[in-house]
Amino acid sequence: MEKWTINGISLELDMENLETAERYDNAFSVMEQEEHQILETKFEKHADFIRAYCDLYRHLFENLFGTEIAGQIFQGIPVNSRIYEEIYIDFLKFAVTSQAQAFDERQERFHPFSGNRQQKRQLKKRKKHKK
Repeated sequence: MEKWTINGISLELDMENLETAERYDNAFSVMEQEEHQILETKFEKHADFIRAYCDLYRHLFENLFGTEIAGQIFQGIPVNSRIYEEIYIDFLKFAVTSQAQAFDERQERFHPFSGNRQQKRQLKKRKKHKK
């Protein structure tokens, strides 16, 4: 299983685990609600917008990994919307890769039992493109 390394810590995201998948779904649902609140808010100061916007990302990681781990992810990092977005994008790339890897491993486990030649060819193609 791949690990996401950020700010000196390594984290796993086992998307085949029900508890992890539920936590992931919930975290993004909460993020979506918070995003709507931010979009509906008229901020008097740009600094207040940046704070709320960065809190959106902090809350996502708190809901995914817990408050302590989220604190470690952002430890020593200035509250900067560009930097927080970069961390978020890096995490999304990791999450997508983890999900694809889990799918490929599942397909490989059942490969010997599959009689569908087209699926076998697609799996071989995916493996070739990874290299």
